[in-house]
Amino acid sequence: MGLWPFNRSRRKLPFDDPAMFDADPAGLDAAGRKARPAAKADEVELTTWDHPERAQRLRAVIALWFVVAAGVTGYFLYQRALDLADPNRNLTNILGTVGGQTSAVLRDADVIKILNRKYKLQPRFSSSLSLPMVETPPSGQDFLWPSNPYGVGIYRRGAKRPMVASQVLFTSPLVVFCRPEVTQALYTRGLVGVGSGGNYRVDMRALARLVADNRPWTELGISQYRGPISLGTTLPDQTNLGMIHAGLCANILLGDRVKTAADVGRIKPRLRNVFQGANLIGENSDETVPDFMTAKHVRQPMMMGYESEALDFKLALQRSPQPNAKIGDILYPNPTVWRTHPFIAINLRGKKLMEALADPAIRDIAWERYGLRPVSGTSNAAAITVMHVPSQIDGIIALPDLSVVPALLEDL
Repeated sequence: MGLWPFNRSRRKLPFDDPAMFDADPAGLDAAGRKARPAAKADEVELTTWDHPERAQRLRAVIALWFVVAAGVTGYFLYQRALDLADPNRNLTNILGTVGGQTSAVLRDADVIKILNRKYKLQPRFSSSLSLPMVETPPSGQDFLWPSNPYGVGIYRRGAKRPMVASQVLFTSPLVVFCRPEVTQALYTRGLVGVGSGGNYRVDMRALARLVADNRPWTELGISQYRGPISLGTTLPDQTNLGMIHAGLCANILLGDRVKTAADVGRIKPRLRNVFQGANLIGENSDETVPDFMTAKHVRQPMMMGYESEALDFKLALQRSPQPNAKIGDILYPNPTVWRTHPFIAINLRGKKLMEALADPAIRDIAWERYGLRPVSGTSNAAAITVMHVPSQIDGIIALPDLSVVPALLEDL
């Protein structure tokens, strides 16, 4: 006999069957069948509700169910109220160090919102130059995010440095920032052409030879600049840009990829001309690009940099216009190299952030607001409306092996 909702097999009482009153004295009913004898009073089966003990047990079960339901509902309402009062209460803090433009991505309000709401993560980070970041043993950090293609290799050279995973999340090609009058001179002499998307392409092999051979500006038909043709860059042994530029020029000037110490010895004299004092623009191109692009305090009419720096600056200029700004040109070298942003997950907390940063919505924000191309998926060039941006970068070559980089950068 069950407790819920009641016993469906309840037998009828004698007075429930009208046929009992029509039976004849012989015990036959109207159809001539033998009449069923009346049930005895003590044989009547009671329903659950009629049974006092069972009814009490059923009421207790129902009451307990309501109590549990009310408790669960109250708990979730309480948690919801706490979340509304303090949205960050259940977030996991992820500590690390970030270099370059990736710090702007982690500061973006919409990126933070995605990390908070979708992944329950809150990045806490400081900014640093990429080389010191990976050369220093980590302490109390969950991740490192350098902006150097050699970052993971340099980090791994250190003894007993923990790492559970690494992944390149964003990338940007090396480009040349150029004043319009120099662009025109290079175009006239066939070193610059116009790509299918309306962007400028520069023959980087020819340009690097002009700089390495100390050719004068007059060779390009330019008289307003004196001395040899200069191509501004940063310190090669201390900055990402200088290191990557040195690797690109070494491979170009050698005519093949620099692989051995003998290759370094052959190319070093000409490479020194590329990094002579007149060509050095400081320690950080991020601080130089805005001045160069608006013709403020320009020391050289050409400067190496990254596509992301130019896009980031022009996107910011679109949000806060400067009417008198004389915007420089962006030349896409062929060949060129990638500046990658490898994420180093020191532990599992760092790995969770690395996986979250691969979210398609974050990838689109990084490209459309900061000019960082995604490694996975495609970048919508039409989303960048402030300049002609190629959807694909042609002529990418590999950098020299990390094993020869110290010798390559020595004495530059």
